Amino acid sequence: MKNTVKYMFKDSKRFLKVAIYSVYMYLFFKRFVHIINFFKDIAIQSLKAIFRMIVTSLKVIFVAPSSDFF
Repeated sequence: MKNTVKYMFKDSKRFLKVAIYSVYMYLFFKRFVHIINFFKDIAIQSLKAIFRMIVTSLKVIFVAPSSDFF
């Protein structure tokens, strides 16, 4: 491990590449987490809407039938 770190920082071009790659990975990971949270929120909202639709349908079918409904 120690030799690998020395090797990476031995040359200035290599050091610059490692620094740029580190910043890129940080920004990519930050954006990736943002996208995952966005789609998670959309999925949760969709599931809630579907659940409300199912509950409403079941209420209409089983709770409120009248004699002229059928």
